[in-house]
Amino acid sequence: KRGLRTHFCFFNLGGRAHELGVKEVAWYLWQKYGASHRVKFITVPFEEVVAEILTKVTDSQMGVVLKRMMYRAAGEVARSWNVDALVTGESVAQVSSQTLPNLAVIDSVTDLLTIRPLVTMDKNDI
Repeated sequence: KRGLRTHFCFFNLGGRAHELGVKEVAWYLWQKYGASHRVKFITVPFEEVVAEILTKVTDSQMGVVLKRMMYRAAGEVARSWNVDALVTGESVAQVSSQTLPNLAVIDSVTDLLTIRPLVTMDKNDI
């Protein structure tokens, strides 16, 4: 919206059926907000990354480590498609990977601008 050309980068953690469901949502969002340009839908297979994290990372750090890996991969995808920023649906929370200190740790893995338009919204309002 407002001059942004939005593309979708999906990290597939749950197989083909999950990917199809996400594509349907992306299609709806494109029709409603972004039909002014061709949209890229990039799927990044991440099941193996999750499997490795499960064996090597403590439970308390899994969310942060997973998001760091996603941001790292998203940064590579963005550079390959000449995309200038990452936009996420995160909001600030008191738990897990959405605390301000953890968001800073996650952001440090990429030099791309990260935009969080929902950052101050409550989960129920999103």
